[in-house]
Amino acid sequence: MLNIKRKKTFSKKSKLLVKEKDIPSLNTSVPAKVQKPRKVFVKDKAALLSILEQVNRKLDDEANIKRERMKDIMALKQVKQAKRETRELYKKNKKQKKWEEAVAKVKQKKRNTR
Repeated sequence: MLNIKRKKTFSKKSKLLVKEKDIPSLNTSVPAKVQKPRKVFVKDKAALLSILEQVNRKLDDEANIKRERMKDIMALKQVKQAKRETRELYKKNKKQKKWEEAVAKVKQKKRNTR
């Protein structure tokens, strides 16, 4: 038995219907010399430049606010670190003082027992 595959044929009528419906064609190639129409956001350059300045000013303001926040955070961290160091020094001094007092008591007991 021979298996003969038949090609699917589409009628010209169905092709015309698709074109008549004005459906946008996707994934089509554009010839090299033909340029797509570009979108026009602003009619004149002055308006475009003013919009750009506004956007840049807004972004600069946001960046400055972030920098100020980081400076504040760093200052707080430094203050906390200084407090932590003073507490540690106080604890060390307190332990050292207790140790010296204990050593002094032991020495005094030795003197008294002689």
